[in-house]
Amino acid sequence: IKWPGYRIWKRQVQARDDSRRRNPITLAKFAQHVGRCVSKFLQVCTGCEGDHSKWKIGGKDGIHPAEVLLLGAVHVSSGTWQPILALTRVVL
Repeated sequence: IKWPGYRIWKRQVQARDDSRRRNPITLAKFAQHVGRCVSKFLQVCTGCEGDHSKWKIGGKDGIHPAEVLLLGAVHVSSGTWQPILALTRVVL
């Protein structure tokens, strides 16, 4: 996750299920994994001092998990996907 004012956050998620055949996970399961990673990022960064006050995470006037949407994901390289996130409010 590249969030203005914060360090880049990278996490790995399992893209195959636990079955004997190691089938690819469903889109819904992938979205759940990404959602948990985004929630963890927001939790860890809550209260941290960022360089961009408008992009502050948590607190009274900061951005909260309910304001972050997963729009999709981009396949950026072999085995690597980057989530596309959006906010439910405007940050200028």
